[in-house]
Amino acid sequence: MTTERGFTIVELLVAMGILMFGTVSLLGVLGVGVATHRSAEQHNTAVQLAQRVLQRLEEDVVPRALLVAAAAGPDAEFKLAAVDSTPQDVAGCPGMRYRVEFTQDPEQPTLALAKVMVIWLEQGDAQAVAFQRILVSHVPFPQRIARLRGKD
Repeated sequence: MTTERGFTIVELLVAMGILMFGTVSLLGVLGVGVATHRSAEQHNTAVQLAQRVLQRLEEDVVPRALLVAAAAGPDAEFKLAAVDSTPQDVAGCPGMRYRVEFTQDPEQPTLALAKVMVIWLEQGDAQAVAFQRILVSHVPFPQRIARLRGKD
């Protein structure tokens, strides 16, 4: 009677097959995790870009449009034009573009709805995120006085 100890070749092949199956499964999950992380980073970058654009609109574009309207006269309308970007315009956000559209309420000319849409490609598919903010245009004091005097 032989008392040899060890594993048979069949047992070793079964153990290696189970080990390979587990390794391949872990690599698949790792790939999905990396893709999800990259997608979340791009979405976060798009959100930050939209916030920067909305802040620039409130601090620069709206006051400039108000100055143009004030220079045109007391009865001039406050108008905002759509804004497009090119990929070179978006520093720190490669491959992202944005578009800004304004909608003004004819009954409330001092209010404008700004819609910022950020668009980018992710693994060959177009992705987009949109944000909306109400912009309030404050008419300069001399223009308000001129309007009030004109109504008397």
